[in-house]
Order: sequence, then structure tokens, then C-alpha cells
Amino acid sequence: MHLLMLETRRGSEDGFVVRRFHKDHHYDIADTLAQAFIRNKSCEPQAAQDQAEINMILRNRLCDSQDLQEHPMFIPYDPYLRPDPLRTARNRLLMRMTAPATEPLTLAEAKLYLRIDNTHEDTLITDLIVAVRMIAESWLGRSLITQSWKLAYDYGIPENVWLPMGPVSAITSLVIVNRDSTTQTVDSGAYWLNAAQNALMMVSMLIGFRIEITYGTGYGNAAALPRPIKQGLLTHLAAMYDSRGESGEVALPEQTVALYMPFREVRL
Repeated sequence: MHLLMLETRRGSEDGFVVRRFHKDHHYDIADTLAQAFIRNKSCEPQAAQDQAEINMILRNRLCDSQDLQEHPMFIPYDPYLRPDPLRTARNRLLMRMTAPATEPLTLAEAKLYLRIDNTHEDTLITDLIVAVRMIAESWLGRSLITQSWKLAYDYGIPENVWLPMGPVSAITSLVIVNRDSTTQTVDSGAYWLNAAQNALMMVSMLIGFRIEITYGTGYGNAAALPRPIKQGLLTHLAAMYDSRGESGEVALPEQTVALYMPFREVRL
């Protein structure tokens, strides 16, 4: 069973907020519910009938005394209400599931650019190729070569979820993980990838104990990588090779930054 309670929020437009408690875990579900109540009631709740009205709103908007973790659902979004707290990302986990199968630069390309014709430093150069690729991905906020990522949230996700480390090639799965570790896969017809290839779109927010989004990213193989990015990798590789063994912080070369800049992921 869920315990509902009202608490006064001093100095706010809401006047109160509803919270849902489940065992030792609690979280807001109801700035929106409070707003819906306020639209019909101009005063703060004073009596039992006010609590009854709140319960009715909860039954209509959420669920009827069902365990939210066992029965996740979509919640209609009302654009005239203040966004629900779940619309603000909390407790987010981002992890790479599959690393790139190849690197954007081959050893032969790197050695040609560095004008090296022996094999004495092949291991070093190979390691530098991996390093400059990882640094580029971190600075750009993008995946260069095909890979897969998982983005997980506690308790729910809004109807629009920004997917880091794009460009996103496809959304592999959207899964609800219940408290008992059982899973439910959301039908692919309930979500889609936006035109910019950087966000999951749904008709309404999704509630559950944990929500996991798995998706593929990257430009493809090395041949599909934009040429300026590849040139930026080479200039950075040369700078790291020339400064190997030196201590202290080394910034990205200005030429590399200029080549990367048009492709950097920026959120407005």
C-alpha cells in the first residue's frame, strides 16, 4: 500500500505538494497533481474531503492502489502544468556496452602522417591512436566509430530523453527493470528517435523502478568519419607523439580544436 500525505510548502504558489512513499523509498510524483488540485481549489487542503479529491486525482492520473514498481505505466503529460519532478534527470547512469571494433585511424595512416618507417614504436603509436580517439569522443560528446551505450534512470523518464554520445543510429531497446529484477520491454511503437538523432521521444513519460535505454551510436566505420575529425585526430596524435614523456597538462592543439569545433555536441 502507498501512503499519501500533504505537506505545506511555505511561500510557494503550490501551497502543498503530494508525495508517494514506498517502504524506505520516496519521490515526488505530484507537483503536477498539486497544480491540478489548485486549479479546482483555491485554498490549501483543510479537510478529509480534500484528501479524497487528491486520491481521486491519483487514481485518474496514476494507478489505483497498485504497486508502481510492479505495474509501471505511462502518465499523460499536461503542458499547462508545471513539469513533473521526473522531468528533471536524477540518478542517471551512462555506460558503454560495446566498444568500437576498430579505430578511426590505422597504424599505417598514423605512421605515414608521423613520417615513421620502422616498427620500433608500433605499440606506442597504437596506444596513442586509442588515446586520441577517446579524448576526441569526450571533447566532442560524440561516438566516432560504431558502438553501443546504455542510459539508465531511477523511477522514470520524461517523454523526451537526450541520448549522450551520439549520433544515435538506432534505439535497440527500452526496458523497465522491476524491483525484483524482472524486466518488461516497452513496445517499439511507443517511442522513436528524433530527427536530430540525439533524443528518445515518447508520447508521455514512463514510470518504473529503473528504466534502461540501450542504443547504437557512431558515424559508422572509419571511412564514414567526417574528414575534419580524422584530420584533427592526426594533428592531436602528432602533438602527443612529439611531447611523449613530458610532464604537465597538455591541451588540445589549436588546429585540432578548430577541426573538431563544427562537430561538437552542444545543448541549448
